[in-house]
Amino acid sequence: MTPHQHNLITTPITAGLLRGALELERTEHGLLPHRLPAWARAQNTDPQLAMVESQPSGVRLVLRTRATVIELDTLPTKRAYAGAPPARTASTT
Repeated sequence: MTPHQHNLITTPITAGLLRGALELERTEHGLLPHRLPAWARAQNTDPQLAMVESQPSGVRLVLRTRATVIELDTLPTKRAYAGAPPARTASTT
């Protein structure tokens, strides 16, 4: 086997592999972690709380492996932030 060949195993992400999320919602794009349960989200009338709950910061994937390669497919939901400085690019020097 050459260094670029790997025996890849696909492992679905389940609630047991996530920390910081109380619920996982299945969507057409994959899994959406929620920091509040559905019954609490349904009662919410505060737009700021809805915005914070929809941002899964603090949700993390926890695993132990001997793998030398891990691939995680994600869907970026925010690419630019108003008032934030432009993203830095890696230096080539």
